[in-house]
Amino acid sequence: MYVFVISRTPRVCVHGKMKKKKPQIQVYALLGEDSFDWMLYLSLFVSVCVAANMTINIDEKKDAEIVSRRAHPDFFGYIPSGLKKYLVKSCMFGLSFSQLIMKTLTYSLFFRVDRVHCLGIFSADISFFFLYKIATRDLVYWTPLEGVVSFVVSLLMRFVSKILCDFTMRMYERHSKELGGSYWLFNLFLTYILLLFAVFRAESEGRDWELEGGNTRYVAYGLIAISLTSFISFLSLIEAKYRKTFWIFRSGPDYQKESFYNGDDFVKAEVFLNNKEWYRSYEDDVKRWVVEGWTTWTKHNPNWFTPMVYNNIPVAWMAKAEGDMATSTKGESAESESCYRGDKSKSSIKDLMMTMKLQIEE
Repeated sequence: MYVFVISRTPRVCVHGKMKKKKPQIQVYALLGEDSFDWMLYLSLFVSVCVAANMTINIDEKKDAEIVSRRAHPDFFGYIPSGLKKYLVKSCMFGLSFSQLIMKTLTYSLFFRVDRVHCLGIFSADISFFFLYKIATRDLVYWTPLEGVVSFVVSLLMRFVSKILCDFTMRMYERHSKELGGSYWLFNLFLTYILLLFAVFRAESEGRDWELEGGNTRYVAYGLIAISLTSFISFLSLIEAKYRKTFWIFRSGPDYQKESFYNGDDFVKAEVFLNNKEWYRSYEDDVKRWVVEGWTTWTKHNPNWFTPMVYNNIPVAWMAKAEGDMATSTKGESAESESCYRGDKSKSSIKDLMMTMKLQIEE
């Protein structure tokens, strides 16, 4: 919350320094200006444009990553190619641009009317988010950590994700591993409600501030209109299969479980890139998958079998897989010896079955 550290002398910000301040500070300072200064508004406009452009560039890069599309096909790949790509990016820009101004304007108004009330609103918003995560058993963050470190990092990263979504509406935050689609959408409409509440509260206290072209209420209406238009246009331009990700109700562990049972080995390996608590309920199935595939993985070394995946596999599971592999090797040696003694019919049948199995798999 940058609005809590703003100077009460906006004139100081005008001559050279105002341009370097963050948008949250600039909005707060503008509410204290008695006269219109186009340089202040230009500075704010440029700052918000830069922040919004950075947001959509990060989202675009994440969406274009081959690994992201391969491991999370339900969430990434929503930005189309050709002319639609630029239309979608324009909608993303409009959504992020309006969100940043709406959120900063909301807390700036609350802060000028009643600082204690402002802190209470912010605390209630954050507390509700954490209660939601606790109720949906999704408080533990996906990072593969354990114990107290995992708990502390989970609290920190959940807080960071919430703040990023509050001020930028990053598309990535709709992922089930972060806020989730349903809360992402709820967060958008909560911004509208809080903005209107802040404006009406300021008016009721007789502390409304005139901005360019009209009072604060009409500025709020305009920002909400830009945000809604951008979001609706965005949904209409992306592929239909990605739209549900913006309102689907699904926690991170539930998403991982669904991906594990429905995906291939590349997707299944994601369980070892996330927190162990996420697969605790179906740990036996994960262990069975590791033991059954260990021989193939160590022999062929698939591209998803990275050092990070290897290091996060429990040592006991590796030991069991190695033990089963050694037993299997002994069995094969005994079988080859029996074949050498004359048991050729049994060997030929097994070889035929193995050849058919390999052909089917290929």
